[in-house]
Amino acid sequence: MLFKNASIYELNDFNLSIADIEEKISSKRFTQLSETGVKSTGFEHVLFNDNEKVTHVVNDCLFIQYIDATRSVPRDQLNALKERRIADLEEKGTKITNQLRDDVETTAHAELLRLQPVKHHRSCFYIDIKRQLLVIDEKSDGKSEDVIGGIRKALGSFSCLPIRLGAKPCAYINDWVSLPKDDHRFIKPEWLYVDYEGTIKGRGETAKQTVVSKGNAIDFSVFDSLSLVECDMDKCQLINENELKYEVSFTLISLPESKTQRNVDMKLVKLRFHSDAEPEGNDDIAYHNADFFLMTEELGLLIEDLSLVFGGRSGLLDGDSFPQKLDNSKGNVIWASDIQKSCFKRFA
Repeated sequence: MLFKNASIYELNDFNLSIADIEEKISSKRFTQLSETGVKSTGFEHVLFNDNEKVTHVVNDCLFIQYIDATRSVPRDQLNALKERRIADLEEKGTKITNQLRDDVETTAHAELLRLQPVKHHRSCFYIDIKRQLLVIDEKSDGKSEDVIGGIRKALGSFSCLPIRLGAKPCAYINDWVSLPKDDHRFIKPEWLYVDYEGTIKGRGETAKQTVVSKGNAIDFSVFDSLSLVECDMDKCQLINENELKYEVSFTLISLPESKTQRNVDMKLVKLRFHSDAEPEGNDDIAYHNADFFLMTEELGLLIEDLSLVFGGRSGLLDGDSFPQKLDNSKGNVIWASDIQKSCFKRFA
């Protein structure tokens, strides 16, 4: 079970032991909804709902599943049943008051609620202790925030923020698509390839000013003045001059800042891992663990590599120095080694 998406969050000095996490997370284990329940949230083992433990540890990463179960009554069904019962009471000569209407609606809602199916939304995630990252298999920011809220309730506190980079990819990868190599403000590394046959989406000052290319359909020079908010890419190894070994395919999402909020710097969706896991052993757990190990290694390295391309994670970067360095570059290439020497510093 490999993740299809990676909403990435940086942790701040997360140092709970695995035993402490298991104890706290287990106290918020998921329980099924009662006949009249409308919402239940909690955690389960990422593979087996009946597992004694909730956490599953592979490669210094803690895998957990967050479940959000809801049941609701469609408003049209409720109104129809309510009005039908009110009409029956009127035929019998019962005086219809507002209180009676409320009582009829309450009874009808309870009866219909028992008949409604429960909708389960399952969000798998892992905490990478080594890299101090939280990775959630969600594309939606709202669903990711639900997971984080659940973790905070279980652990008491959980300090994390969406991953921040020294430079937003959306502001610079348009160079790679629309300009000659010599005009790139950032060097595109040899291991990173733009999938021109895939989807490339650029945006102007507003979301209405959007250009989309699918299947190499347009002249890529149109992306020159736009922010590239979505771009299909591949991480590859060059085996020889004529052969590439694909490691991970993904869509990089990066949104420019708005007047009301600071948008995501980097999110990876539609993940596809090209390496095959080689489990040691013959049981199902061995296969799952091999998949988890492969994913955490490949995805962890991809996040690190992409972060370095765009100036490093913001927790290690002097935010004032980097924009100044860009201003002074006058459009020339900026070397990663120069950035690291002049801009990086530790959290205070």
